[in-house]
Amino acid sequence: MLKPLLTTLKAYASRLGRGADRTHFDETFYKRAYPDVVASGVDPFSHYMTNGWREGRNPSAKFNTLYYRDAHLSGAFTNPLTHYVEAGGVKSEYVTWPDRTAMFDVQRAVILKQFDPQYYRLNAGDMGRLDPISHYLEVGCKEGRSPAPGFDPSKYVRDHAFVAQLDVSPFYHFVSQNRLLDPTRASLRATTKQKSEPIPPKILKLVRQNFDTTYYLKTYQDVRDAKHDPIEHFLQHGWTEGRSPTPLFDCHYYTINNPEIASAGINPFVHYLTVGCKEGRRPNGIGTRLYPRLQSPSHKAWSTLKGAASTSTSEYIVIMPVYKGYDETLASIYAVLANEQRTAFALHVINDVTPDHALDAEITRLSEEGLFSYERNSTNLGFVKSVNKGLRRFSDKQIVLLNADTQVFGNWLDRIDAHAKRDERIATITPFSNNATICSYPISNQNNLVEPEVDASELDALAAECNRARVSEIPTGVGFCLYMSKHGRDKIGLLDEDAFGKGYGEENDYCMRAAKAGLRNVLAEDIFVYHAGQVSFAAFATEEYGPGQKALVRKHPDYPTQIKQYFEADPGLHGRIRLDLLRLARATGPNCIIYIYHALTGGVVTHVKHMEQRLRAEGIAVIHLRVGVGDRWSVTIESGADIAPFCPNIQPMGFKQFRPLLAEFIEWIRPKAIHMHSVAGFDWEATTGLFEFIRSGRVPYYFTLHDYSVVCHRNDLVLTNSTYCGLPDVDVCRSCVATDRTYPEAIDPSVRRSAYANFLQGAAAVFAPSEDVKNRLESSGTTSYSITVHPHEENYNAIMALGPSKPRQTIDVVIIGAIGPHKGSRLILSLARDATARNLPLRYHIIGYSDLSEEMAGAGVSESGRYANEAEAVELIKEIGPTCAFLPSIWPETFCYTLSLAFQLQVPPVVFDIGAQRDRVLAENYGFVIPYDLIDNIKAINDTLCNLRYTEQQFDNRIARIGYDSIQADYYGLR
Repeated sequence: MLKPLLTTLKAYASRLGRGADRTHFDETFYKRAYPDVVASGVDPFSHYMTNGWREGRNPSAKFNTLYYRDAHLSGAFTNPLTHYVEAGGVKSEYVTWPDRTAMFDVQRAVILKQFDPQYYRLNAGDMGRLDPISHYLEVGCKEGRSPAPGFDPSKYVRDHAFVAQLDVSPFYHFVSQNRLLDPTRASLRATTKQKSEPIPPKILKLVRQNFDTTYYLKTYQDVRDAKHDPIEHFLQHGWTEGRSPTPLFDCHYYTINNPEIASAGINPFVHYLTVGCKEGRRPNGIGTRLYPRLQSPSHKAWSTLKGAASTSTSEYIVIMPVYKGYDETLASIYAVLANEQRTAFALHVINDVTPDHALDAEITRLSEEGLFSYERNSTNLGFVKSVNKGLRRFSDKQIVLLNADTQVFGNWLDRIDAHAKRDERIATITPFSNNATICSYPISNQNNLVEPEVDASELDALAAECNRARVSEIPTGVGFCLYMSKHGRDKIGLLDEDAFGKGYGEENDYCMRAAKAGLRNVLAEDIFVYHAGQVSFAAFATEEYGPGQKALVRKHPDYPTQIKQYFEADPGLHGRIRLDLLRLARATGPNCIIYIYHALTGGVVTHVKHMEQRLRAEGIAVIHLRVGVGDRWSVTIESGADIAPFCPNIQPMGFKQFRPLLAEFIEWIRPKAIHMHSVAGFDWEATTGLFEFIRSGRVPYYFTLHDYSVVCHRNDLVLTNSTYCGLPDVDVCRSCVATDRTYPEAIDPSVRRSAYANFLQGAAAVFAPSEDVKNRLESSGTTSYSITVHPHEENYNAIMALGPSKPRQTIDVVIIGAIGPHKGSRLILSLARDATARNLPLRYHIIGYSDLSEEMAGAGVSESGRYANEAEAVELIKEIGPTCAFLPSIWPETFCYTLSLAFQLQVPPVVFDIGAQRDRVLAENYGFVIPYDLIDNIKAINDTLCNLRYTEQQFDNRIARIGYDSIQADYYGLR
């Protein structure tokens, strides 16, 4: 179990931390960088000395914890700040804040053994001259790319939001921390040894039937080059390396989302084929089918078409060179002609001596019917010369190059023309596509083979709706569909056929020349064109790509740098976010509720997840708007539903930046309601902006009083001296704010109360989880709005009773959770010291951690350390076999899930006579309520705990639990 290890580590950390000096700690910096610490109420310096340094947080803008530990201490389990102070502080020779090169070198050294260059190379696309690990540290980590199978950087940053403030790669943080806790860990890959017994014939047959050999060999070049049997390679090695057997099955995704399979060492593909698919488990995070293969239209379909305009009268010429691909070529031609445009255009097909005589015959037949113009090269010229031939022939026209394996939709050309006419400096225009490197969607710089919940034509319609008239700058266009202006060609000439032979790199060179001539290359974010990829001229891909890239860099040595800078800036991200959000809105529909809450952990998140589960059962979706994600100003949108569309581009954005888009998103989705929960840790200016935004909208909104933020900047009514304030009048609160160094940016309490009151007056309902919250706020005279008591649901059907406590000499008291001042950490410390001094039969155990770990260890209080989930907490509690669960909160809690856990485990809870904790113990008639007046009488509390009759407690499983038949109707009052 983790408990002995973490307890030992905490005790060790306590001993090491004694020499630390506050003069090297910047409290203001720490609070600004880590709002979760502020929200927890833990003293910042205490947090750093007990937990923060172990999490890799920085104590100031001049001291880099991870760098110091890895560069100077070889990753040893030592508090770096303590070591620095003991080594002489400012006189020390140790570097505390590295330059960019030093930080790069340390990250590289730490992740080297766990970084998978082959896996990364296969997923990173063009890396220029950078080796894989350098590309990851300089480019890939900022793009959110995974450096090894089994590591999800997005999830890691969501779970460790403070990492965004450290300016290091998340993988480096993970490896550095992982090495700290388990120095023996060598790899992220599956550690289960390959079993020697052969795979059963039935399973082997099943794998062979579903395995995509062509995909596997095309994707994993090392397997192809080594001439391995692809199925044998996958079964022996590939699955442990996170390689996928088909484009529809993502080993990485399946392993991450089904951790029990990974821990059992089971081949994820075998599990899916035999069990997972029957259980409805998702094989990937995108969709259930590949983009369909392009098919040649029927003769009847061709007969209904109207031909394109003549080349002489058209403003635009769509040039389509063809070589191979019968179905793809004819489908591409058909799509161009079937989607009529206001813009006059001609389609000119150039046959570069195709070996497919049937294709030539069909194109000839169609051209003779007057649908388009057609010419054959006398000899095979290759793509570049074929295109130049067309450009010379139509030198007075606007040109769109279109590959013969694409599919256009709607008024695609009209949209291109509109962009071109808005700015004559535009030389090239490229649309979004599933397969277009830097113009790819939904994942940029990747061939997106799996079709999302909508098809390509719907994607184009959605892009036209949400990104109307939007373009963004790109360093180079992509040749699958490339507008080339007449003005640009007149200025810089044609494609360089001498340097680029039969293709690959010629459009990049053209665009670089255009940019250097003062022209623009843009991504048309309101157009989506499907691109099958490497069909017509696929035969030349392998032999031409390498030489083409070398020629490109010879002509433009700055090309790799510009591409790198583009990925870092990612100007097209906003357009992809908008398309993600519109897809999410369309998939979720108006039958949803938007939940707004903080990015911290705790009871609010638990409540939200429970409510979402209940609403989903009623056919209502929940969209999550998280505030304070990564920093105090950012917000992001998430969907908790397993069937939600794949939206990889949605990420935290500053509220001011995000506000216009959020308004559009709400207009797109038209939700039934908005429900705001606690926004602790969110910047005050952003909070009031959010109030204004919600109140000015047309959607009914609700608010739940999870804490006392409506009246108190500290949320919990606990003063800096760790005492409960009693909710005094505003003048006393104003004095508290003026002297509170922990919250130097806190606003005047009357301003806070007025802002909340104005907002809550417009709410459809303001909920309180208990009568105590309602009565306490209303009796204080701080409310001008109505409060409705809606207790959180409770259901103890799944009782996990530990059984009756056996008579024993020692009373084991457990305290569950993250215990800061408001949760009674100082009280627990005093109680433990008194119990030791008077030799009382009391032992205190914290299942979780406190802000006083060093002192707790000295007083004999055990701490398990942070637990991953409720199940782990239960196991830790079972190990102790407690006599009672003490909830020493010194403030009137609004609800407490650790109390629910005590009920569920049938461990008698002990609480003070205050808040919702008192109300719930009395309502359940289980546990003990002791006078709050004892709060300052340590000996009396210990004596009380010694004399309570624990064995007489009976938990009545028949008591009717709090619940709502319908959350929509009974909780919200919605139809």
